[in-house]
Amino acid sequence: VDLDAQTTEAISANWEVKDQESGIEICEYAVGYQPYGNEIQTFKKIARKTNSISKLFPSDVLVMQTIHVTIRCRNRAGLQSTLSTDGVKISNLPPDILHAEVTILPHSVTDYNCFAHYQSDISSVRVRWNGFEDIAGLDSY
Repeated sequence: VDLDAQTTEAISANWEVKDQESGIEICEYAVGYQPYGNEIQTFKKIARKTNSISKLFPSDVLVMQTIHVTIRCRNRAGLQSTLSTDGVKISNLPPDILHAEVTILPHSVTDYNCFAHYQSDISSVRVRWNGFEDIAGLDSY
């Protein structure tokens, strides 16, 4: 599953690497704040036939950041390929409501508008909201 956001400090990635002609000699992974970056962890060798990693990092290194895992593999012919994830946003905070607005809307325009804080329909309410923000994006309202 490709996660776009999470709250945990466990960074995980999985991959599939093949070279039908000469085979894979070595694969390494790095973790950074940008695609192909290695600011959090420089490249480390991956054990043969391993196709996933999961590692815990200190929360102060990850929180409110987008984290990318980069895989670099070299075949037995000496050719190298590198690929980076699209990143996962790490957030342990609720959505920001500093600029949020919630408004109750009238059901329809009539000649007889309701007074403020009153409405005539007792079975439904129309509501409009905007301004909620979150670094990881909003999943639902």
